[in-house]
Amino acid sequence: MPSPIGPKDDKEKAAILETALQEARSKYQNLNTDYGNLGTKIFTLIATELVITTFLLTFRLNSNRPIFSLEHLAVIIFFAVGLASILCALGVLFWATTSNRWASPGELKELKQLRFLTHIDFLEELKNDYLEAYQYCRGRYDKRRVAFDSSVIMFVMGAIILMVIKIGG
Repeated sequence: MPSPIGPKDDKEKAAILETALQEARSKYQNLNTDYGNLGTKIFTLIATELVITTFLLTFRLNSNRPIFSLEHLAVIIFFAVGLASILCALGVLFWATTSNRWASPGELKELKQLRFLTHIDFLEELKNDYLEAYQYCRGRYDKRRVAFDSSVIMFVMGAIILMVIKIGG
């Protein structure tokens, strides 16, 4: 008769749960670190956008052209599109820096309220807390990362437009 697959006793089950808890904790910590790093990237990009935009906005229209020429109008329209793209990117970045509720697994006050019958029950509950917090925080992180990625695209598009205007004149 084949032996059943799975832990044979409580010690083995506790060891498996401790390993699963370590993996869940590691996964959560990696996400927490990535979230912090993304915040640093966002603030760096905001500073970079402000510096580059300031540089790109220091140009004058050629005074030899008539004021109401079609070429002048095209430059103004491209300038408005480029500036709007950069401002939109800044707005998205500022939105991404707003504080979000971040779930913390296994808070001591919550654990004290729970009554655990065994060490295995405690490990199971703590592992589940880490997995639930990871799922919740992952959604928050993904929204922030998508906002960052889209703002980079908007900023690059706006910067290229303003650069063409600055260089082309």
